Amino acid sequence: MTARSGPLDYPGTSWRDRPAIDRGDGIYLAGDMVAAPGLLSEVSWASAVEASRLALSAPLRSPVRSA
Repeated sequence: MTARSGPLDYPGTSWRDRPAIDRGDGIYLAGDMVAAPGLLSEVSWASAVEASRLALSAPLRSPVRSA
């Protein structure tokens, strides 16, 4: 993949400045503009794999009950 470009970031930023996959509190992002390197399809795939790994390894939480 020599001389290829993934999503273009603003000048002075990189893929590391994008939103993290693990947003905390049981929320995980997957998509082509999250903090994962690679071209668009690679980022989507890698972030989905990482988000699912994190979600499956997270401790189970009791469901939220409305009042």
